[in-house]
Amino acid sequence: GVEINPDLKIKSLKLRVSPDTEEFFNHKFWNNLDGVCNALDNLKARKYVDSKCVLYNKHLFESGTLGT
Repeated sequence: GVEINPDLKIKSLKLRVSPDTEEFFNHKFWNNLDGVCNALDNLKARKYVDSKCVLYNKHLFESGTLGT
């Protein structure tokens, strides 16, 4: 097999990222990320995640709503 990066840790979450879930997606959550990869299905969610990435200075790879 091919090993991509043994240090890469990916955790998928089913909880909606929104102002209603900021008790979970709080400062500690965003500050612990190295980057964000998402494929959201609506512009409102995409803009919300984008705003958090800008606020916390995180790289965002988005390939859902508006394409890559």
